Amino acid sequence: MNRHAYPRGPAAAAGPLALLLLAAALALSACGREKPQAAGQLNARAIWPAKSAATASAPRTYTAPAVVAKITASVSAADIVPAVQKSFDTAAFPDGGPIEDVPAGSGRTLTLLAYGADGTLLYKGVAANLVVSVGAVTTAEVWMDPQQATLPAWALPMVWDVHNWDQATWQN
Repeated sequence: MNRHAYPRGPAAAAGPLALLLLAAALALSACGREKPQAAGQLNARAIWPAKSAATASAPRTYTAPAVVAKITASVSAADIVPAVQKSFDTAAFPDGGPIEDVPAGSGRTLTLLAYGADGTLLYKGVAANLVVSVGAVTTAEVWMDPQQATLPAWALPMVWDVHNWDQATWQN
């Protein structure tokens, strides 16, 4: 009688083959998983035009106009898919709003959109080339520009009549 320490035949080959197949399956399943990126925080701070401001050089303020009801923030970059997004009430945004879990890195772009109560886009601002560091808070000040087609009549700039240079009329 021949006694071997290791079994022979087809049953013996199944053990190492099963281990090899299991290892291959685990390796393939790990390929689809992305390693979690280290993150930081971005503090978005909007700079609004004063009520009478019609140009970029006009005075600005950190207080949102009364017509703004909601602000949305989006942080994007080539390596951030999908973009990090957050919404704020105007009352919760007087000194800026925190956007947590922004993947650390350079080349981040922050876009702020301000909407009226009816959902109309009123202001837009973009800050580009931001750097977010792991565990740190980066503050970005974003100049909010009026979206001319959707602003209330009082916020539209004055238009000069080309025939009467000394008279200004309000654009309606």
